[in-house]
Amino acid sequence: MRVLMYGMVLLFAVPILVLSAYLCVGVYHGNEIMYYFIQDSFLIAFEQSLVLSSLSATLSLVIGTLLAKAFLTLEHRVLKLFYLLVLTVLFMIHPIMLLTVTKQIDLFGTFNALWQAVIIATLHLIPLATLFWITIYRYTHSESLDIAHYISSSQWFTYWYILFPQVRHKILLGFLFLFILVFIDQEVPSILGYRTYTEELVSQMTLMEEMQTIVFSALPSFILVGVLSLGIIFGFKKNFFHFSNTVSSQKVSHSNFGNMILIMLYLSLCVILFILLKTSLSLTIETLLSNNGEVILQTVSFAFGVSLCTLILGITLQYMLQHHASNTIHIVWISLLLFYLLLPHSLISLSLLSIYQKIGLFSPEGDFLLFFIGYILVLLPIVSLLLYLFSLQEKKDYFLDFFFVPTYYRWIKIILPKQWIVWIIIFLVLMTFTLNELSVSILLVPPGFETMIVKIYNLLHYGDKANIAFLSLVQLLFLMSCFAILSLLSKKAFK
Repeated sequence: MRVLMYGMVLLFAVPILVLSAYLCVGVYHGNEIMYYFIQDSFLIAFEQSLVLSSLSATLSLVIGTLLAKAFLTLEHRVLKLFYLLVLTVLFMIHPIMLLTVTKQIDLFGTFNALWQAVIIATLHLIPLATLFWITIYRYTHSESLDIAHYISSSQWFTYWYILFPQVRHKILLGFLFLFILVFIDQEVPSILGYRTYTEELVSQMTLMEEMQTIVFSALPSFILVGVLSLGIIFGFKKNFFHFSNTVSSQKVSHSNFGNMILIMLYLSLCVILFILLKTSLSLTIETLLSNNGEVILQTVSFAFGVSLCTLILGITLQYMLQHHASNTIHIVWISLLLFYLLLPHSLISLSLLSIYQKIGLFSPEGDFLLFFIGYILVLLPIVSLLLYLFSLQEKKDYFLDFFFVPTYYRWIKIILPKQWIVWIIIFLVLMTFTLNELSVSILLVPPGFETMIVKIYNLLHYGDKANIAFLSLVQLLFLMSCFAILSLLSKKAFK
């Protein structure tokens, strides 16, 4: 079993190892290709990416603090569940869909390309930043905050001198994480005409540059993800993962602020639905279904298959890592997950294409299998993270450690009855991420196959507003249906 686990981890690491090999070759020949980093095109794109990422990450964190504070003022658990639900749905709306909606607003068109890109990126990241702040504030020392409130009437004193020293390392890592999410995105800025570093990288791929040149030009992404990985695994391990020494902060005094923000969030979701519905109805329902019925069916079927396979693979790997892996393997695994999660997915796709070309067994089935594997690689980090978070809520079952239980009965009679609700929740989350994945689809999609998000991206270049709005509406309604089921299952899961 241990050998099988090492083999699966090594197989999972192959695309990253290929990219690392090309990066080493690029460093070795650095004198020949270093000129790329001093070209005006790179410097301008890199500077614009830094500005866009810094502004978006900062604004989302600032606004996220207000929304998190509103969440803490809510008294009823049902309202808190609704609050978290609408935040999650808003985060899962792809930035391209947000762009589809905001383009219908005249005020949005008055901003230049930079601020349009900042607005879209910030709107997309605000829910994630809010969830980040809720988690951070929940796991702080409530006693220190209570004492500070007693001795000082100034909330500024409490937050700056008591709360900030406890969470500054987490804030730094949170900012870096949000920064990277914006830094690796190129779809929305490219549509708006705002040149970014990742778009420059993708343009090199389309020009069929040599692999070592392309990968070496992605060196800033490797450095950013490497710094974040080191920060999480080594530098701030104690601060970030040891929640056992802290207690949940006490309830903030009740006010109408939380209810007001909750209503505003739901209204914003309703406005998005209304704009998409109004725009799509410029064509008849029959026309819309005729134009998009096949791609909707293809997308849902593919999302179901790839999510199910990724879930099974993730559960198997988690079981092996828990029972047969050393601390070193755990560190390697976490590092791999972070690289797959935060490197530009187009770079991962390019690595797979390179491996596929070296194998040389080209066929329609092979093209589709490559497409399938690309999705699995970018979804597996999400499975691993969710399985880990759910495992924190679970008490260890020592019965299985002291008594021999055959593997078949262990899974069918014990593990499956306990975990099936959790697995369904993770499966639905994977479905939503599969619907939103664009970079892998653009580079690896086989001939004759198309997904909804790819069609939306392509149609945005031609201004087909009705079909774009209809596909966005269908995808959003599907996301909302998934999360409605999640909200019902989550109560049973945590029980």
